[in-house]
Amino acid sequence: MNENIIQPELQFSISFRKLIEFVDMDSNGIYDDSIDQTIQEVEQRSPANPKAGLEVVERTITTSRPLSGGGRELKIEVQGRDGSGRLKTIMTQTKTFSN
Repeated sequence: MNENIIQPELQFSISFRKLIEFVDMDSNGIYDDSIDQTIQEVEQRSPANPKAGLEVVERTITTSRPLSGGGRELKIEVQGRDGSGRLKTIMTQTKTFSN
C-alpha cells in the first residue's frame, strides 16, 4: 500500500430548523395566523469551533396584521450572523393583500 496517497478530508454540517415562538399580537390567547407573529430559527455548529454546541445562524420573523378596509399586511424579516457573530437583519419584505 502506498503511504503517499492523500486521503480527502470530509466536511459536512447539519442544520436544525425549528419554530421558536408564536406571539399573540392581539392578546386574545389564541394563535391566529392572520394577525399574529411567528419566529423560526435555524441552528448549526460553527465550522470555526465544531466542538461548541449549536448556535442560531438564521432567524425569520413573520408578522401579519389587519389593515383598514379588510386587507392585511404580511412582513417577513430574515436575520443572519454578521462578521462579529451578531444577528442582524439581512432582508425585510412586506406585502399587502386586499380583499
